[in-house]
Order: sequence, then C-alpha cells, then structure tokens
Amino acid sequence: MRHPALLCRLNSTLSITKSLVLRGAGRGLSTIYMPSSLTDLQGNTWGRYTNAKMLVSDYSHGGAVIRVQGADPTDVVLARITQASLAWRARNQMGRGGGGGGP
Repeated sequence: MRHPALLCRLNSTLSITKSLVLRGAGRGLSTIYMPSSLTDLQGNTWGRYTNAKMLVSDYSHGGAVIRVQGADPTDVVLARITQASLAWRARNQMGRGGGGGGP
C-alpha cells in the first residue's frame, strides 16, 4: 500500500494513549513539522536552578510535543531512534563542542 507524501503541522501537543503506527510515504517524503516549542505551547516558569545558579527550563528533563503515554507491563520497546535528524547533527557536530544528548 502506498501512502501519500505529507507535511503534518502540529500546533499543539499530541498525546498518544493507544497502539498506533505512524506510516508515511517514505524517507524525506512525510514530515511532522513542529513550529512551536513547548514553552510557546504550554508556558514555562524557568523557576528551577542548577548548582551553577542557572535558570533551567521546565522541559529540560522531560516533556514533549508528541507524548506517548501508558503502562507497558510486558516491557516491549515502543520505539527506537535509528538516526539523528539533519538538524540535530548540524547542531551537534563532532569536535565542535556540541552536545546536549540525543542519538
């Protein structure tokens, strides 16, 4: 079955609470575009401090625009990140002092 190319724009958070398969037309043909940050969508208090007394985002250790929720008593892996996005790679080039976690 062939799926059409698609650009899906998310203007709010999306919570997935049941089994779901997201299937597009193929690599580079279907894109989920998130033009807004979590701060834009839900606000941010910036109220917690690190040991260095720096302000920390409410979302620095959790939160997502696409959220998968629910219990999994079987410990089945829900998803694997198989490749970093081009944007992530551009921000975190090896040897350039980048970082921030990720694939």
